Amino acid sequence: MIDRIKPWAALANLTVTAEDYEGETPDQKLLALARSLKLRIDALEGIEEQISVFEGIPMETQLALLRHALAHRDDLAGLIEPTIKAWLGRDLAALDAVNERIGARYPDVADHYRELFRRVVRNRSIVMAHRLFMPLREGRAFIAIGASHLYGEEGVLRLIEKQRYRVERAY
Repeated sequence: MIDRIKPWAALANLTVTAEDYEGETPDQKLLALARSLKLRIDALEGIEEQISVFEGIPMETQLALLRHALAHRDDLAGLIEPTIKAWLGRDLAALDAVNERIGARYPDVADHYRELFRRVVRNRSIVMAHRLFMPLREGRAFIAIGASHLYGEEGVLRLIEKQRYRVERAY
């Protein structure tokens, strides 16, 4: 099977733990909540689009990141705790800083991590913000987006502010 798997898929599987398969995922919980509240459910992107994003990452970058992750697996796993702490603390800047730390700690692969972030987070955030225009215009929208897509000048929150929507923390 390893001969058939793409480097980006192998890299994604390195970050999955046994706990990830226990119980409902956050996405499943949000979907159940939306259904229980009888909210309209729309996807900002489809699975084919997500796969296309990863397929578009240059092979050189996919291989460099996979090699790096295999060589530094324990060290990279150590970044999970600060990521969770930032997320639980609703500290988007600290969450973003975790990504920056990887580049600072491993300058030889920093460009590859930047490329990954650009394609997987920044570019998708721009598309998401564009696709949110109509649902936001219609009102009473409940939107769930990964936290990495929220922060920064090219994050979804700032981009929808530029569309003249007011963004404020609900709680």
